Amino acid sequence: MSVALRIEEHSKGQTQMFEGDYYGALSTLQRALHAYGPHVGLLSDLIAVMYLLGRVQDVDSMLERLQIELVAAATEISPDSYSRTKIFIGKILEEQAKMERALLAYQDAAEMNGIEFDIKVRAQAQLLRLRAFLGIKPGLAELYHVCLKARTESKNLVIELEHALLLAEIVLFGTTLAKERIHTVLESPALTAADSRLFLIDFIEDVLRQGLNINDHQDLIHKIKTTEVDEFEKVIHLMALSPTFELSASDINKLSFEIPIMGLLRLLVLNIKRTTNEALKVESRRKFLFHLDTLTTESKALMLRKWGSDLSEIGRAHV
Repeated sequence: MSVALRIEEHSKGQTQMFEGDYYGALSTLQRALHAYGPHVGLLSDLIAVMYLLGRVQDVDSMLERLQIELVAAATEISPDSYSRTKIFIGKILEEQAKMERALLAYQDAAEMNGIEFDIKVRAQAQLLRLRAFLGIKPGLAELYHVCLKARTESKNLVIELEHALLLAEIVLFGTTLAKERIHTVLESPALTAADSRLFLIDFIEDVLRQGLNINDHQDLIHKIKTTEVDEFEKVIHLMALSPTFELSASDINKLSFEIPIMGLLRLLVLNIKRTTNEALKVESRRKFLFHLDTLTTESKALMLRKWGSDLSEIGRAHV
């Protein structure tokens, strides 16, 4: 195998992906895989482009292959590369609602010896963000203060830290303090449009889930650029704009093919909480439970820990 040729083909695929030519990138990276065999970086980029193309089943199979390759290459790649790959794997596992494995991936990345400070902080930020999202309070305050004290020159890492701190503050201190952080972050010149939507949508989703007065946050809702939202973000935005907006049964079926399972579960919870249509509530609950039952016992428990108090009937159904 020519390492130089693999690197050249891999670099070509990366360039195509960064330029938005996802189908071209997929073809190039698959060709490199077939010609030169698996490599941690190559498999990671293949998964990334498959995810961008919405090829969920391909992502599942390729992720398993990446994890096997990472174990095999663990003694050959640098600690930095190992931890970066673990963080990447954790993010894909989150999208698949495989939360216990995502938490372990971030923990492994954070505890790897000999890694750069920024990589360690990035892993800790992911761990804080996910633990806060899941409402896992033990140890959350300690990890929050670790991330709060972290300093970095990386603009991207600053944004990741701010996002993790935002979600942790919602859990630890409530929405008032968290909203102050959003206003501060939105003034940052380093913030991209996608980053801005991430902060706004996550905050608004939590306001909706808690049943707080959404009208108190119209200033944030109107900051969302609706021309750029994805399908998940679009639904959250519409729910924020109108108290009567809900997903129909056909909307739910359509979304199940368009967004990852984690996004679908989040939207179903909001739909169950807000609809007054009993038939739609039953259908939304049925879909939620159907997807919940595809998860491991550990992930299912984490989901019920997060949403059980909101949807006690779902919790009772799985006792």
